[in-house]
Amino acid sequence: MRSERHLVSAAILLAGFLALSAQAQYYAVEQIDKGFFISSDPTITHLWRSDLGDDAKATLVYIPGGDGSAGMKQTSPSEPRHQFYQTLKRLSQKSATSGAFDVVIYDHPTKFIDLRTLTDRTSSDHMVRIESVIRHYSSLLKKPIWLMGHSNGGYSIAEFQRYIAKNGKSDLIQGLIFSAGREEAYFASEVNKPMLFLVPEQDGCGRTSPSSNQRIYERVRQGNKAATEFVLIKSAQAEARDPCSSGFHMYFAAGEEVGRVLDDFLSRHSPSR
Repeated sequence: MRSERHLVSAAILLAGFLALSAQAQYYAVEQIDKGFFISSDPTITHLWRSDLGDDAKATLVYIPGGDGSAGMKQTSPSEPRHQFYQTLKRLSQKSATSGAFDVVIYDHPTKFIDLRTLTDRTSSDHMVRIESVIRHYSSLLKKPIWLMGHSNGGYSIAEFQRYIAKNGKSDLIQGLIFSAGREEAYFASEVNKPMLFLVPEQDGCGRTSPSSNQRIYERVRQGNKAATEFVLIKSAQAEARDPCSSGFHMYFAAGEEVGRVLDDFLSRHSPSR
């Protein structure tokens, strides 16, 4: 019965993909591994191709914060609309940046429940899911992969960095971008990859303060043989909403500055075309 339901879901998903505009690119990425603790549900992803096409420098894979959802429905995927996703889209557009990067948005198939201790983000399923997405886009686009996580997503990429270091898979990624990440995040002692810490100067979210991000940065910088940089985003503005899902924390009104900083760092530390 489970396999039949899975086939039906896949058929519905495929139909949804075919109904989309030819320019919209969505991929249901299958898991590369199976097991009792690994769900067979695919990961829905959205791809913005670089305006440079095959001359793109690299691919950025973004892991959302919060409950892990980017809001893309399996039955009828739609472009992620949050203003921060649109900021990341700028990296693929020559009109906004160098346009030299493909951008992938990862959408977890179910919402994470534990938002306090983040145990869901340490699971085998989550690690295999991120690896599956990275391998899929590495094969599809033939470009180096950068992994970026924001807020709770920063915790995910720290766990993933330790996962690949432990399992001899560090070559999967070109580097890391830790954006307003959770204070509990802990990276393996030898990252040895270019790493950018991107932080809103006035972040009001309790567990992602600039000072806690600075401490994580200092720990990584001391042991990292590759470039490790810390950049405060100064142009973000407040919103009269939850400070952990809006305003300073989400770089509201700072799209141009964030896009410029990301484009500069990625350009300097990606292999030449």
